[in-house]
Amino acid sequence: MKKLILFVAFVIIVLMQVKASDLFVNEFGTGGAYITVGTAVAAANDGDRIVITPKAGGVAFIENFTITKSLTFISETENTQYCIQGNITITPSAPKEIIIIGLKLTGNITASANSIGSTRTVVKILFTTITSGYINFDKNNYNLTVANSTLSNGNLKFREGKILGNIITCTNSSAVIIAQESGTAPHINDTILIFGNRISTNYNTGSGITNSSNVYYFHIYNNYIKYTYTGVFIDAWKNSSSCLNEIVNNTLYKTGASTNENDGIYLYQQSASSILKIYNNVFKGFLESSENDYGIRGIYINGIVNVGYNYFYTGSFDTGKYIFGVTDDGTNVLNSNYTLNTTDGSSTGATVNGGHPNDIFTDIDLSRNDAGCYGGSYSASNFFSTPDNYNRVIYLNIPRQVNVGTNINLKAEGFDK
Repeated sequence: MKKLILFVAFVIIVLMQVKASDLFVNEFGTGGAYITVGTAVAAANDGDRIVITPKAGGVAFIENFTITKSLTFISETENTQYCIQGNITITPSAPKEIIIIGLKLTGNITASANSIGSTRTVVKILFTTITSGYINFDKNNYNLTVANSTLSNGNLKFREGKILGNIITCTNSSAVIIAQESGTAPHINDTILIFGNRISTNYNTGSGITNSSNVYYFHIYNNYIKYTYTGVFIDAWKNSSSCLNEIVNNTLYKTGASTNENDGIYLYQQSASSILKIYNNVFKGFLESSENDYGIRGIYINGIVNVGYNYFYTGSFDTGKYIFGVTDDGTNVLNSNYTLNTTDGSSTGATVNGGHPNDIFTDIDLSRNDAGCYGGSYSASNFFSTPDNYNRVIYLNIPRQVNVGTNINLKAEGFDK
């Protein structure tokens, strides 16, 4: 009996030791708190939370630190971001889950090495503002989610994951870059999702979104993309006999002249076994008679590209330069008189109820699809329902079409800020 009691006591002690803890950080170390985030990270165990009290007046913790453990970083004050000036490096020695919520950063968040192990390290960056810096996860075996965040002057590079409802402004490169995956860990998702973002780039050779990966399918939905070079540049594809690559319900606005040829959507070297759908997009160009700009351009296209119900603003493209290298199915409106709100990407006029009539594209009010970033079930209004982009629910995975008698499976992803 004594041995049993001792064994139970030992198990209880072990469980108490491995239970996740909250480690607090404040600038004065009051209440036993750590005075820097880095010292709290060093003291933490897998599964712990780092709870950070924002400094008065938005003053930053000035430090660099490295994360190698499964940790969650949150603000101690609801709806208030904590500030850090420095670089955050993620280098796990085994697959981890790292969640960053409510950060205001001057600096970079970078994966400095491939994630080690047979599964992927999951990184979620939510309700975060990067005032000057970038996010770079161009490494193998990560799954990255960036949602409801703002990059004021920097780009976002990743290989697998979801980019949802962000404001991304970049002046020195492409804004969102899907890089080539060469890892061995199983995919968490086979499709990259880029939904409901406001993306702006005025770099002379940079695109709003660039895809260089042939490992994942891509869904590019309901983004408002302002560009001077190229809106969406696809130069790699994952082959499939079904329509798993999609560019749907985006608004693409060329904001000024460029010294290069520029296109709203540029497609390059599509293989014969791949399929892409380009539906319900709104294009407004910037007329340059000296340049050879198109709304949609395809080069060396051997697969199937379905192009329909897209709207091209009257007079913003040279005659005949709306669609090149892919087939116009006859439903595209090449001279469209619609009105574009250049602040939020919404449009009125011909684009309203002008998208694809199939039920799977129906607007959230159950009317016919409105072309542009506010149409369809992934409407930009889901991500920008208020003047900011700080919604708590970041993604709803819902069937776009349900048959009578079929169970409906719903999945939501969210967070507390």
